[in-house]
Amino acid sequence: MICAETVTVNAKAISWLKEKYPELCVKAGLCERVSGRLYTKTYTTPQPDKPAEQEPVAAQHRFRHPQKGTPDWSVWQPCKVAQRPAWEVDSQGYEVEYRALYTAPQPQREWVGLTDAEREEATGWSVEHIEAKLREKNGGGV
Repeated sequence: MICAETVTVNAKAISWLKEKYPELCVKAGLCERVSGRLYTKTYTTPQPDKPAEQEPVAAQHRFRHPQKGTPDWSVWQPCKVAQRPAWEVDSQGYEVEYRALYTAPQPQREWVGLTDAEREEATGWSVEHIEAKLREKNGGGV
């Protein structure tokens, strides 16, 4: 009998079964004999693909120099997107803090079309009327 369900089994339990009841271990599909030796079958669960790392779309920096009369941080200002540490001291002694800005991932939504009844009702409607109906059904987006 082959079971399609995945079951996690404790390694100690399999070792005990191999030692006490080796043929039952083979019959259960937990072990197999190779060249007279009994081996435990192991399986790994496929891992989902790691999403690609998102690239920043913009960056900002701010600075301060406690000894030169600017002890407080300046306002955030746009700067060039680059791989930088989150904080550093530049060549003139200014403490500079950087932050990368990312877009928020957009949720995926299923497109909702017209029902059969709405299609029949739409006979004779203008294109604009049909587009308005579809926008209404799909959250008002363009």
